[in-house]
Amino acid sequence: MNTLYLLCELGDEHYTEPVFTVFQHQKEAFVHAIKACLSNAKDNDFTIEIESQERVSVKFGSSNFYAVSYTHLRAHET
Repeated sequence: MNTLYLLCELGDEHYTEPVFTVFQHQKEAFVHAIKACLSNAKDNDFTIEIESQERVSVKFGSSNFYAVSYTHLRAHET
């Protein structure tokens, strides 16, 4: 049985259109989550929050945000 990591990216501009990505390694998923948040912070004045390596979010401007959460999945080999 393999463990996969499913990321869900969500921003304030397109909050009804989440982006899903699957990674094979937790570190790879975590690094992607941080990079995604930083690249979506459209302001130099931002706050990034890391919650137990399962959620990374960035807040910028007066009410803008971008968040990435992920969970691990168990995949059965066939």
